[in-house]
Amino acid sequence: MNGDNGYIAMQVSGLEVLPGAGLTDSGYILEQEDVVSVASFIGQGATRFMLTYAPEQPNTAYAQFIVRTEDLDAIPALDQRFYRELNEAFPSAQVRTQRLQFGPGDGAGIEARFQGPSPEVLRSLADQAQRIMADSPYLIDQRTDWRQQELVVRPRINEERARIAGVSREDITQTLQFASSGIRAGTYREGEHLLPIVARPPAAERDDVALLENRNVWSAAQQRFVPISQVVSSFDTDSEEALIQRRNRVRTLTVGADPAEGYTAAQTFGGIREEIEAMTLPPGYQLSWGGEHEDSGDAQEALAQQLPISLLVMLLTSILLFGKLKQPLIIWLVVPMSVCGVVIGLLVTGLPFSFTALLGMLSLSGMLMKNAIVLVDEIDGQIKEGKARFSALVDASISRLRPVFLAAGTTILGMLPLLADAFFNSMAVTIMGGLAFASLLTLIAVPTLYAMLFHISSDEVDS
Repeated sequence: MNGDNGYIAMQVSGLEVLPGAGLTDSGYILEQEDVVSVASFIGQGATRFMLTYAPEQPNTAYAQFIVRTEDLDAIPALDQRFYRELNEAFPSAQVRTQRLQFGPGDGAGIEARFQGPSPEVLRSLADQAQRIMADSPYLIDQRTDWRQQELVVRPRINEERARIAGVSREDITQTLQFASSGIRAGTYREGEHLLPIVARPPAAERDDVALLENRNVWSAAQQRFVPISQVVSSFDTDSEEALIQRRNRVRTLTVGADPAEGYTAAQTFGGIREEIEAMTLPPGYQLSWGGEHEDSGDAQEALAQQLPISLLVMLLTSILLFGKLKQPLIIWLVVPMSVCGVVIGLLVTGLPFSFTALLGMLSLSGMLMKNAIVLVDEIDGQIKEGKARFSALVDASISRLRPVFLAAGTTILGMLPLLADAFFNSMAVTIMGGLAFASLLTLIAVPTLYAMLFHISSDEVDS
C-alpha cells in the first residue's frame, strides 16, 4: 500500500448469501467513520488486484467486502468492530477480517497440512488439530480448506428388478436429474448470448425428497414408464465431501488459524507446534507445516543458496585488493557493528524485521565495507609515504572523516522517501539506522583494530 489509505478485507463463508440476507448491503459499513468506500463480492472473491492477494474460488456460501479507510491508523479499531459485530449478527457463519498488506501470500498465518488417502481419517486428524488450536488463547478463526460436507440423496437400485423391467442405471440417473436440478433441453440464442433451456418440475416438486418415489422412469424394453419405486428400494440421505484439495496429487486437508490481535504467527507457532506434532498419525499419513512458517523458510532457503557465493566473492575481492590478510580482516570485523544501528532504528520506528529489511541489511554490509576500505587504504598509503604509524593512523582517520560522513549522509537522505512506502519502509529504516550508527563506529573501530593487529603504540609519532 502506498500513501495514507488502508484496506480491510472481510470474508464471510459458511452461510448461503442471498439478496435480502443482510450481507449484500454495504450501507452499514459506509456509515462508519473513516470508511471511504466499500466493494462487495457475492459468490466469489475479487479478481487479483495485488500480488499477495489470492482470489477466492466460486462458492455460493461466500461473501467478501473490501473496505477502504481514510487513514491507516483507523484500521485496527474498524477491524475489531466489524469482526465482533458480524459474528454477533451471523453466528452460523465463519467471519474473518484481515488487513491487506505486502508480505506473505494470502492464507492463514499458521497452517498444518495432513496428507493421506482416506477423507474420514483426514477429517479426524483435522478435528484434533482444530481442538488444539481452539485451546490456544493466541489463535482465532480456526478453519479447514475442505469446507463443510454436504448432504446427498443416494438411491439404492435393485439390480434384479431393474433388469426385469428393462431399466438401466442411465435411465434412473436421467429421471432423478430431471426431478432435481433439471436437464438441458436446448439452447436459446439472444443476440450474442447463448442461454441454456432447462427442463425440470416446479420448485414445490423438486424440494421434497419424498416425492422422488412417485416418479416414473422410462423402460426402453417395455416402451412405457415404470414407477421408480419398482427398481429403487429406498432413497438414503448421506454426507460427502463437497471439495477435496490435493497437493502433489495426494489428498491434503489444511487446518489454519490466525494470530490474535497483538501477536505474530512466529510467536504463536511455538505454542502449538509440539502438541500437533505429538499427534499419532496412522501409517500412510503425514504432517507438514504451511503458512508464514513455510513462506519464511522458503525465502530463507532461496537466500541461503545464493548468500555464500556472494560472501565468498566479496571476501576474495577484499583479499585481492590489498594482497594481505590483516586489512581484509579489519574490514570484515566492522560489518557486524551495523546490527546495533539496525536494532535501534527498528525499535524506535516500531517496524518489523521483514524480508525487505533483511535485504537492506545485506546491502548495508557492502556500504560499510566501502567506508572501511577507504579508511584502511588511506592508512596504508600514509604509512608507505614514510609517516610514523601512529601519526598515519590519526591523520588518515581525520582526513577520511568528511568523505565517510558525506557518503553516509547522502545515502540516508536518499532513503527518506521510502519511509512512507509500506513495502520498503523496513528496508529504509534498516539502511538508515545501520549506516548512521556503523559509520560512526567505523571511524573508531577501524583505527583501533588496525592498531591492535599491527601492534601500533602511541609512541610511534613523527618527531
